[in-house]
Amino acid sequence: MTLLYIDELKNLIDTVQTPCISLYIAMQKSGAEIRENPIRFKNAIREAEKRLDAIAMRHTEALKLLQPAMELDRNDFWEHQEQG
Repeated sequence: MTLLYIDELKNLIDTVQTPCISLYIAMQKSGAEIRENPIRFKNAIREAEKRLDAIAMRHTEALKLLQPAMELDRNDFWEHQEQG
């Protein structure tokens, strides 16, 4: 997984585009509860989709905006989690 560096984070903060979406979810680190992580992630994406619909964004545009996040939802992503 690629690390996010301070300069990249500053660039994201300085870039003004609307709408902007940030997904924050509590993640389990170990145990049987880790199976909940993909479910929480999908729920966060669905919530973002609802909020985009609420601001009258076309559904196809909302899905296009959320596509990079949806592409993360693969087994290899969930199987190789590190701290953060």
